[in-house]
Amino acid sequence: MSISTPHLIDALFDGSKTAEESPSPAHGELTRTALSVEAGRLRDGLGLPVRLLPMPREGTREALREYTLSLNQIIAGEVSHPRVWSFVQHHLPAERAAGFEPLFKAQFHSLWTPEELREVGEGLHEQWRRRAGRQARWSPAWRTIRQDRDVSEVWRSLEAGDFDVSGRGRDYTAGMQYFQAARAFGIECLLELLGLHANRGGIYLDVLGGDGYITRILEATRKMREKRLLVLPVTHTRLDPGERVETSPLEILLRRVLETVEGVLVLLVTPPAGDGAAIGARLLGMHTSGVAVGDPFELPERELAALLAERSVAWLGGHPVATGLAAILRRVADHLTASAGPGHPPLMISNDISSHMFLSAGLWGFPTREDARLLPRTFHESSLDGVLFAYGTHHVTGLDQAVRASLDVLRPGGRIVVHDFLDEGQVGRWFHEIVDRNSRTGHDFPHLGPVQLAVSLYLAGFRDVELYEMEDPFVFSVPEPSPSTARHVAFTYLLGMYGMTESFGGRLDRFEELIREILSYPEIGNEPSFGDDLVYVPRRAVVVSARRPEDGPWAPLGEGDVALVRRLTELLRDEPESLPAVRQAPPEVSLAWLASDGSRWGVTPDTRRQWLSWVSYGPFAGSR
Repeated sequence: MSISTPHLIDALFDGSKTAEESPSPAHGELTRTALSVEAGRLRDGLGLPVRLLPMPREGTREALREYTLSLNQIIAGEVSHPRVWSFVQHHLPAERAAGFEPLFKAQFHSLWTPEELREVGEGLHEQWRRRAGRQARWSPAWRTIRQDRDVSEVWRSLEAGDFDVSGRGRDYTAGMQYFQAARAFGIECLLELLGLHANRGGIYLDVLGGDGYITRILEATRKMREKRLLVLPVTHTRLDPGERVETSPLEILLRRVLETVEGVLVLLVTPPAGDGAAIGARLLGMHTSGVAVGDPFELPERELAALLAERSVAWLGGHPVATGLAAILRRVADHLTASAGPGHPPLMISNDISSHMFLSAGLWGFPTREDARLLPRTFHESSLDGVLFAYGTHHVTGLDQAVRASLDVLRPGGRIVVHDFLDEGQVGRWFHEIVDRNSRTGHDFPHLGPVQLAVSLYLAGFRDVELYEMEDPFVFSVPEPSPSTARHVAFTYLLGMYGMTESFGGRLDRFEELIREILSYPEIGNEPSFGDDLVYVPRRAVVVSARRPEDGPWAPLGEGDVALVRRLTELLRDEPESLPAVRQAPPEVSLAWLASDGSRWGVTPDTRRQWLSWVSYGPFAGSR
């Protein structure tokens, strides 16, 4: 971490610098600014406005390892070790720090037991309603779900798919229980684009959520971000670790803060007496057994600066230095009010098209049900703030139906985000050449590109359609020491998830060779790396986002939509040989998605005819 500390503490104590302005960790080797070759061909060869979606969390691979490791530990039920918790452990005696451990855990309570799942059948609807209704965090989401639909009927109508127990579902589920954060960076990027923020309310649907892994990452990420450390400057502290504090101003402060938000910790810091002098500090907090008071210690400027760069740490100082309880409480209240946001925190409802995933989600305590094409059967109209299709979009049969169903359940202004991998890119090659040939179930699914996705969204009635490429790596981390290496963890997960354990069980060196050969982007300096404590496997995905217009499906098109619709129409209307982009570019650039069955870039002839009719007689007709 590169942090400039000269005069930092003076600036903090006189109020000229806030926590939000504190130094941030320097971006490192994983900061990306260039599109992959395939996305560049779409932009430069077809003239599509594809942009790179920045990762919300970038930096060195070591920084990504630490973050992934913390998420893994939270999800697995162990205490996490983000910077704030490490700080607490270091500066509070062990017996006092132990009381704060539950504050750094994400609690996932099973909706079913494995034994119960084997016996469910008749009466599943009532059981589901009763058990899911007890999940307190789902109470705001409960109003989005129609209660007149028998969940047993929905469950039995779900497709089997290659993720069911007869396929590779068992191996996949076993792996996902331990390596949940492997896709955390891509998932955070998708949730950011969806508009789901830590301090903003809303109810979102993960249409292909499987056993709820995206929901678990969201909960674990929130668990890390919500652990606020409030740094309060004081002129002096006289509180001794053994002193009774039940009636002290400090105890009153802690209790009032705790009433507002659970799990707040307070760091009292004393301004340095002069140049080079140490910062005096003391850590305090409240847990179930009362107030925990740490011994006084000296806090280096650099450590305080690093803490203040964390999103979960707030500087509540200013000039003059606040010593009165009322002044401190005002600053605490202002901070909590600004950061809490209105209403409840964002909630994500998990869902899937596989009955096996339905059951697996229940083991983690996440209610899930519905065919992707029939969302209004379960969810009330205009009840959701966002809908996400990710990591299994190519498994949906009838994507156009699913997109139209998403429009119905979204509130006006709500967003949809659709994610998949380019068939023509490295990940498409991985699925077709490696997974399809070596998986016990195969993987003969064409993936979805931006032309096909944009056409589906426009025809369904969406607006503000935007095209992106996104970095979506696998990151596998293990603590030190660990009985397993990150390489072992990565191979166990990847082989189990794709059902390839039997094919590569005795050929892990060959499996690593294939990963290095195929899932590599040397043109942008992004290549796989395998180490004992970290494995990093790069991938790039295509993402299309859009908004449900307030004015309905005949809403006028904005300037950006008009330009994109015009370009898509040129690609779909004219014969390939007459397209300037095709004539001017090498064949592999623009002809790759012109299939012999008449489809163009994934758009079937029937959808092409619908598109040209929509352009002639729909909302676009008045925009040309």
